[in-house]
Amino acid sequence: MTVRLPTHAAAAAVLALALGTAPALAQSGTDQQPATPAPTQAQPPAATAAPATADKVTRRMTRLENHIAEMHRRLHITPAEEPKWDAFAQVMRDNAERMDQAFKARATQSASMNAVDDLRSYAAIAQAHAEDMQRLVPAFEQLYSVLTPQQQKDADVMFRNFERRGKRGGAG
Repeated sequence: MTVRLPTHAAAAAVLALALGTAPALAQSGTDQQPATPAPTQAQPPAATAAPATADKVTRRMTRLENHIAEMHRRLHITPAEEPKWDAFAQVMRDNAERMDQAFKARATQSASMNAVDDLRSYAAIAQAHAEDMQRLVPAFEQLYSVLTPQQQKDADVMFRNFERRGKRGGAG
């Protein structure tokens, strides 16, 4: 059973800006559909499942790194701002890793979950997301405080635009 909370679009929009991977993470954790076709008899499941998962993680991390680089470019981060930027970017990476682990744990148990277990699992992921956002906010506040007024305006517009995309049903 897949459950989506009504505020998912807004949360995904914020996470999309922060992680650059929210839609992929949300889908991979809740769809409960295999990411790759079922293995054939010639290929044992263990041989095909691990590479597919590794490829997915690699793609998500690549998207995250591209998103971090794009934000860096759009905000015109200066060498003096770089330490605050690096701290913010590291929180984004750490959060993405935690969410990947949460979704992997959910995926390994999804076949045996009943509806109550499914809801509990989703609640645990939502809680982990909230905790990650609580870690991200102070890191971004530190960065935002050293940005020029123009960079702050650029950040404001960037966040606002990501939120609007999320309300239309997609974050990217």
